[in-house]
Amino acid sequence: MQTIPRRQTRVWVVLLSATVLVTWAVTLLGLPVNVALTVTILVAGVKATLVAFEFMELRTAPRLIQAIALGWIVAVTGMILAFHLATP
Repeated sequence: MQTIPRRQTRVWVVLLSATVLVTWAVTLLGLPVNVALTVTILVAGVKATLVAFEFMELRTAPRLIQAIALGWIVAVTGMILAFHLATP
């Protein structure tokens, strides 16, 4: 039987906690829609980075591959955020 490494378990707990905290903050604090969506998009970008580096093994990949992956995540998150903020 193969066990899950502790590092991956901790990352999974961080991902789950981020989801719960964002959901709690948006619903309980009654944040305005623009603020709530902006926070959600930014947290999604951070979570995508964690998933890519921990569960897709980019942490041990060559630096060029890491930079390309991180650049892609930042670019996509930035574009989604820009489109969101550009709409009335």
